[in-house]
Amino acid sequence: MLLTGAFLAPLFEDLPQAALAAIVIVAVSGFWDVASLRRFAHIRREAIVFAGLALAGVLVLGVLQGLVVTALLSLVYVVARISRPTVMPLVRDPADATWHRSDHRPDLAPPVGSIVVRTEAPLLYPNANDVKERVLTLARAADPPARIVVLDLALTAQLDVGSVDVLGELAGEARREGRTLVLAEVRAAVRDILVRAGLTDDLRIANTVDEALESPGQGDA
Repeated sequence: MLLTGAFLAPLFEDLPQAALAAIVIVAVSGFWDVASLRRFAHIRREAIVFAGLALAGVLVLGVLQGLVVTALLSLVYVVARISRPTVMPLVRDPADATWHRSDHRPDLAPPVGSIVVRTEAPLLYPNANDVKERVLTLARAADPPARIVVLDLALTAQLDVGSVDVLGELAGEARREGRTLVLAEVRAAVRDILVRAGLTDDLRIANTVDEALESPGQGDA
């Protein structure tokens, strides 16, 4: 394609637009896969929406412009999803000592005097403030009052500077409200960053959620 565009373009200059259109139609006809589109719609509705946007963009704006616009819209959608992850309180099943989302197990009660929260996405600077506000809201709504706030970071493999600063703010807010922030399921790389940032004096770090709920001084790393 590059060689054709660079050296053979003059040969196509006098071709009628109808002939060029026929070439394009033949080239892209293999992309029209109804079975795949049905599969996209069945698995995730957003996929078929973006496929339709790509089609409309190409028809209205042209091939390159339509695809660029669709790619930008997809990127905006991904950033929006990352910036507002699901943050849910967890409950413990005493039968097998596992933790579950509270909305999945309404038959289980939350730990008394504590709240365990998990963010279902890595903690990043685009979503850190939203996670902080959601954690504080859940802690304030706990009944009886939550004195220990456990944040499960199992899905976070790294921390950026913005996330570190927000964790420090969260620890400070919790301390001013008479609560202790404990980070659980912290990976080694994340732990090292927290140590370098000097946050280990403001919050506790525990290996597991169960250790995080033990009395201060036990289960700390």
